[in-house]
Amino acid sequence: MARTNNRWFYVFIGIVLFLFLGMLYAWSLFIAPLEKDFGWTRAQTSLIFTISIIFFCLGGIAGGFITGKKSPGFTTLISAVFLLCGFAASSKINSLTGIYITYGVISGFGIGLSYNAVISTVTRWFPDKPGAISGFLLMGFGLGGMLLGSTANELIKAIGWRETFLLLGIAFGIIVFIGSRFLVLPPSDYVFPKASAKLKNAESMTMEINSSFMIKRPTFWIYLVWSILSTAMGLALIGHAAPFANDLKATASLAAFGVGLVSVCNGLGRVSLGAICDRIGLKKTMTIINTTYIIAIAILISAAVSKNITLLLVGFMFTGLSYGGVPTMNTVFANSFYGKKYFAQNLGLVNTSLIGAAFLGPYVAGTLRTATGSYLSTLYAMLVLGTIAFIANFLIKRP
Repeated sequence: MARTNNRWFYVFIGIVLFLFLGMLYAWSLFIAPLEKDFGWTRAQTSLIFTISIIFFCLGGIAGGFITGKKSPGFTTLISAVFLLCGFAASSKINSLTGIYITYGVISGFGIGLSYNAVISTVTRWFPDKPGAISGFLLMGFGLGGMLLGSTANELIKAIGWRETFLLLGIAFGIIVFIGSRFLVLPPSDYVFPKASAKLKNAESMTMEINSSFMIKRPTFWIYLVWSILSTAMGLALIGHAAPFANDLKATASLAAFGVGLVSVCNGLGRVSLGAICDRIGLKKTMTIINTTYIIAIAILISAAVSKNITLLLVGFMFTGLSYGGVPTMNTVFANSFYGKKYFAQNLGLVNTSLIGAAFLGPYVAGTLRTATGSYLSTLYAMLVLGTIAFIANFLIKRP
């Protein structure tokens, strides 16, 4: 393994890896060509992404335990093999079951392995600013689908989806393999910069708690509820941003601009709220996220009632900022409440909130829109979820 004591080098490596791993969110690019070639329905192709999210979370759990037993480089090396095999095999499929297994199971699991190894390693180099560094990494993950998705889209048009899957598999395998050679934990004698008084105080209160004890603590389950609800609100609103804009008679270009605005604010939220968390603490930052969500929903309700596109775009901005802060809080929570020793394993379990949110948010939004013919019912449901999340935040107590 190559090592340098310049800790910002590991941030660079982490962001590069996360940009590629963020292609998980660019799955929608493959929906149209697959449906065209095989005649699959939208319900069938949508399930592929759901499966990939589930196995992404399972890969994160497995990655935490492998990293704890071996090393982050070893975990990432295994991930490179999974990604190469998963994407390459996806280029050969001829059945729905085939793409469920190759992309959903194998590739999703491989991305989860690397995700956990990268974030649990790079944040160990920055005990003085875990929130900000998590935010930078997660910004890369969030923007990866948007930045590299355009390249993948052009490849699909030029050479077809099968060849694009194969090229992505080769590229992912090579990039993640190279990254695994540089992904190392800080040496025991490394001298870290001084942390803020807030972080020092939190660290002095933190115990080293392993996963088996963590899941027995009520605090873990209350936080998991908060994370599921907060993520579900974001997925519900973000996943339906374009059709919501269409309902308000926005042009196609304006709807696309709204979707892009959410993505940009999502990335900004990950960094800014992470930095704020380092300054004022976890629970106060969670309160900011809850408050911003409720403001976003109130603005979107006003937009839906008045058919005002400007209000819609402002609501999208607040939604993106709020949603962006949630995965960063997951990282800080696992680190600051349960310690560094078992951080990788604990983070994998905390991130399972994404499974519940992936079912709850988009499903509720789509079902209510179909039943009522309007997104107002969805927004009222999200307001209820936001209120419950707000209450859950105040019930969280440090172990």
